[in-house]
Amino acid sequence: AINQQIGNARVVHNDYLSKREEYYKETQKALTVSQYKKDYLPALKEEKEYLKDTDKFVYENACRNVDNAYNRFFKGEAGFPKYASYNKPNGNSFTTNYTNNNIELKMIDRIPYVKLPKLGYIRFVLPKGKTLADIQPHGTSIKAATVTRSNTIYRISIRMEAVIDKPV
Repeated sequence: AINQQIGNARVVHNDYLSKREEYYKETQKALTVSQYKKDYLPALKEEKEYLKDTDKFVYENACRNVDNAYNRFFKGEAGFPKYASYNKPNGNSFTTNYTNNNIELKMIDRIPYVKLPKLGYIRFVLPKGKTLADIQPHGTSIKAATVTRSNTIYRISIRMEAVIDKPV
């Protein structure tokens, strides 16, 4: 199921990149993420049924990654955006955003799990000597989760936010 999510993110990334290039050749304007999501993504989901099994934030983040790559290219900070490849790191991850408690860390029968949208609870390994309270201290909120695959190892990076009243 994780590989499916990663593959779906790669499909949308590559489709947005190609549609953006085509759109620019026709109109001399950039195709925005919101335009793509409104005009092209529904048709792509109809064409490829398996894309309906993935969280909408995965697709939004895949498109934003392409958009950020273009912005860095035009600022001279990076090369021209590339298509995501199964064999390269840029095509082996997906990011989803937190909404309505869809991402959470939880202990079930003293085993740590992370809940991800459309995937459910996934068991993970805590670093030695750490607890869930060490990973997510009281007062921090989860903002997003990125799942990355390298060979047969999966990593979950969770972006969190803590509000600090007065810096010390």
